[in-house]
Amino acid sequence: MTTFHQMHMIQTSITDERISDDEIDRYIRRFQNTMFNAVISAFSNEVRGGYLTRAALAKRIGKSPEQITRWFSGPSNMTLKSVATLLRGMEVDIETRTVPYRDKQPRNYTHHVAAMLLNQETNESGENKDHPQKSRQKNGPATTIPINKVSMREPVSIAS
Repeated sequence: MTTFHQMHMIQTSITDERISDDEIDRYIRRFQNTMFNAVISAFSNEVRGGYLTRAALAKRIGKSPEQITRWFSGPSNMTLKSVATLLRGMEVDIETRTVPYRDKQPRNYTHHVAAMLLNQETNESGENKDHPQKSRQKNGPATTIPINKVSMREPVSIAS
């Protein structure tokens, strides 16, 4: 049996062993997603509060509304410069902190597709709706799927 948790486990102790390019790429994508979500969340709060519009933000930072739309279309369009520009234009500051992996609780969520295959319902965070604490166990995977239950070659039909 294999688990989703074991496939992308982050190393929790420092060694002189080289970190793979794939692991670094995953970390970069995760960082991009974190920054993107922070910017989108800040913008949504400003819009909801009636303080800002997309057009006003574009005018404040000297960009076209189309450029704002491109930046907001996905995390891969964000650079540190665009994040800083957008946050400054929103008059929002970002607070950051670093956390060593050894001090982090392991993430243990069920991927939404796996949950559908297993007929489980999950919330927005990927936690099992019926048993939110069970999907956040301290050790071990939230969900284990036998390889023979999932075929990578056959399409999966998911009714909506």
